Amino acid sequence: MFGKNNSGPAAEKYSVATQLAVGGVTGWCAGYLFQKVGKLAASAVGGGFFLLQIAHHTGYIKIDWKRVEQDVNKAKKQLKLSSDKPPKEVTSKLNEVSLFLKSNPTPLFI
Repeated sequence: MFGKNNSGPAAEKYSVATQLAVGGVTGWCAGYLFQKVGKLAASAVGGGFFLLQIAHHTGYIKIDWKRVEQDVNKAKKQLKLSSDKPPKEVTSKLNEVSLFLKSNPTPLFI
C-alpha cells in the first residue's frame, strides 16, 4: 500500500463486484449488530420501566403528586415567560439586519 507501485486509492485496486460484495457483507454485519444491540437496549429500558411499575404498586416507591404538580406549574410559568420575548439570538440578528439596511440605502429592487 505504501510502495511506489501501490500509490493509488484502495478502491481502484479491486473490481466493482468485489467492492459490492465487501460493502454488502459489511453492511449486513453492521445491520445485524445494530439490530441485536437495539433489541438489547429496548429490552433493558422496557424492563426498567416494568420494574419501576412493580415497585410502585408494591409500595417501594411513593410519588408526591403535590410536588409534581408544583414543579409542572413552575415549568409552565417559566415557559410562558420565556415565550413572550424572542431569544437573544433573534434580536441580535434583527439588529444586525436593521443596521445593515440603514447603512446601505440602495434599493433592493431596481
